[in-house]
Amino acid sequence: MKNILLTTCLLVLCCCMVSEAIAQPFTLDKKLKMVKLQLENQKDWKGAKGIAGVGKLSPKGEFFYVKGASMFQPIDVFLVGPDGKNARMEIVKNNWEDVELKGSTTDAPDGIANLKLRSYGDFGIRVYSDTDEGDYQLVVYASPEVKNNLPSPFVKMEGTKEKPKTENADGQSNILWMAGGIIVLLLVIILILLKNKKGKTLILLAPISILLQPTPLFAQSWQMQKHLSQIQEIMESKNAENILKKLKELKEQGVSIKELLEAYTGIGDCMDLPMPPGMPSIPSFCAEEEEGAASTVSDSRGDCARCFVEARGEFEKVRYNLEQLRVIYKCTKDFSKKAIAFGDNTSGIHAISGLAWQAQKVKIEGSVKDMEKAYDLKYTELIGKLQESLIALAVCEEQFGTPDWYDRYGYMFYEFVKEKYKRSGE
Repeated sequence: MKNILLTTCLLVLCCCMVSEAIAQPFTLDKKLKMVKLQLENQKDWKGAKGIAGVGKLSPKGEFFYVKGASMFQPIDVFLVGPDGKNARMEIVKNNWEDVELKGSTTDAPDGIANLKLRSYGDFGIRVYSDTDEGDYQLVVYASPEVKNNLPSPFVKMEGTKEKPKTENADGQSNILWMAGGIIVLLLVIILILLKNKKGKTLILLAPISILLQPTPLFAQSWQMQKHLSQIQEIMESKNAENILKKLKELKEQGVSIKELLEAYTGIGDCMDLPMPPGMPSIPSFCAEEEEGAASTVSDSRGDCARCFVEARGEFEKVRYNLEQLRVIYKCTKDFSKKAIAFGDNTSGIHAISGLAWQAQKVKIEGSVKDMEKAYDLKYTELIGKLQESLIALAVCEEQFGTPDWYDRYGYMFYEFVKEKYKRSGE
């Protein structure tokens, strides 16, 4: 239940960070009609999303913005044009003049243009041609999330060995508790004697829930929009078969982390934001490389796995959410800066458009301030979750002879993450 609540809050935060005032891609052209493509869950592949549709080719083109994909999903955009005609498409992120990727059906060996990308938030697609003739078919497909493995901070603790199992598990537990109590008592005595040293108090940060209401999406629809299961209804048989074959290959082969980084272009510089350097190592009885210790292990292999796997799993989830929050903040901040720069440069053409832009600019700046407040709230909540997971790990470490594990190791890592992910205020 806690995991669902955390994920829901994070997704709500993502929706709120980019409000209607700074909808992506940004434009000041009120005549530009963009069609929303809302990706839908695919029943035949858990975690995958997609949408397909038909449009008319023209030199001006038709404009779409895609919603519903996460920053961890590799996205394939397919374009099919009429026989003998060159259909083109452009992928944009910040505004319609800043083109990130291009593709055309004549450049594709099989006549099906395919662009591969990763994106946080909405991105735009323009489909056009040199003529006004013929229909085109557009397919957007987001494969299930592929999360890059975060580097493990855990290293093997020197001089620790698993205690032999005995039938009297309760007695063993009592001995451990007594030993732990004696050690704690000795530590208290030492702290009292060392008057020139200040003791550290463990402060538990209470998780702060943020109740943010998502901004209503701009209501648009595309009459020919279809679910991928209906793809054969909107395409000529051969092209439909080829597209379905490509989708099947994506499902069967999957997308490795290496392929995601090499083949799928991150649109927007913020998508390739490196992790904070200098992460400290954490000595642990169950180092990550040991069998049964990794957070991805779901079964119970040995005492180490039974004790550590759940706490380690929570620990990794919080790390992913913190990293996602950091990228979301950077992407949104970059987008708002570019939107303001674009508006400042283009609004002076006409006095009326200049006045309209000033009102729009105020909305963008207000949205950025709201986003900064939301970041701080979510950061506080996640840092609290991180501390809870480290304390849960400390309980496991105590069972294997390290009663002061959090104060010696966990607290150091907690302070590092707390400092590195804190918003700079820039």
